[in-house]
Amino acid sequence: MDTKKLAKEVCAVLRNQRRLKAATQSLSIWDLESIHEKLGNIIAQRRNEEDMRLEQERERVQRIEQFKNMLEQEGLSVEDLLNPPNLKKKQMTSTRPPKYEVTDDDGQVIQWSGMGRYPKAIKKALANGKTLDDLAIKRT
Repeated sequence: MDTKKLAKEVCAVLRNQRRLKAATQSLSIWDLESIHEKLGNIIAQRRNEEDMRLEQERERVQRIEQFKNMLEQEGLSVEDLLNPPNLKKKQMTSTRPPKYEVTDDDGQVIQWSGMGRYPKAIKKALANGKTLDDLAIKRT
């Protein structure tokens, strides 16, 4: 029998007085007193653990209240801590220098850095048989 099933069955017997009486019928008084003592120790230990847990929770709540009071004295709220203002300056990204250039039908020079979508004038030039090498800006 698996441990969880066994523990569940033992708990069922311990919770029902008739089943417990039937299960302990063959035990001696000494055995019953030994079991009683062990259960008493387990109960005392659990109560102690629960008392400690409750005390820790009380201390935690008390510390939280102290921090809230300190914040109020400084003119701050919990929201200020959760959502601090963003004081960083936004960095300006430099624009990329143009790599390609073409003159459109209106005589306007269109430059493109090679990033993003093709401008219409460059698309048209590529469709008419030019290559990107033909449109590249010659740097000296």
